[in-house]
Amino acid sequence: MNGRRVKLWKAEETQQHVVYLYGPTENQVGRLSINKVDGAIHGEGVNGMSEETSWHHFGTRAKALAERLFARGEYPDEIAAGA
Repeated sequence: MNGRRVKLWKAEETQQHVVYLYGPTENQVGRLSINKVDGAIHGEGVNGMSEETSWHHFGTRAKALAERLFARGEYPDEIAAGA
């Protein structure tokens, strides 16, 4: 398990929100929704991991990345963060 890198892949987008899949690989993902109007972020854990492990290793990085995307108002199809 790579706890240092998280990738986000856009799953859907409307005028009000964008949903990303996030995780270490495309086969092991959670979901993260960004409200484009107010910046609210909601997430679901990475499948195959406990909620705590998922959030600790990937969720906090994914949320920080989502906050930066909202601040910029840019929502690319794919983005990665970490070493």
